[in-house]
Amino acid sequence: MRKSAWLTAGLFIFLIGLISAPDPTPAQVTAIKAGRLIDPASGSTATNQVILVEGSKIKAVGTDLTIPPGSTVIDLSNSAVLPGLFDCHTHMCLTTVRPRDNGNFFFTTLIETNAYRALEGAANARAMLESGFTTIRDVGN
Repeated sequence: MRKSAWLTAGLFIFLIGLISAPDPTPAQVTAIKAGRLIDPASGSTATNQVILVEGSKIKAVGTDLTIPPGSTVIDLSNSAVLPGLFDCHTHMCLTTVRPRDNGNFFFTTLIETNAYRALEGAANARAMLESGFTTIRDVGN
């Protein structure tokens, strides 16, 4: 009897939690106004495009799209928009400085600490991302 009472109480609390759970909030919509949109798959370029992004998914692309009220708008009307770039041969944690190491990575590994090179790698990764590279392959440091 005691076991079934605990089971019933647990089930009741679980069901109350399901009923009172809030509805999921709708994903934020971002509208990107692109002056030129480069599509490498088709080898074409389109002008004056609007890209609607809902959450992390592209929902629509076109010229006559209505931007929903309350959307975040990124105006790149004077820019070209293209998919992220790939770099398949990087050394993120190595930067040569000619006056210091004569352009030789070997000296860099002897002179700089691992902690310093890790910080340098983070700065290099940020610079790569800001330059349009969304995927890299680091081949060693």
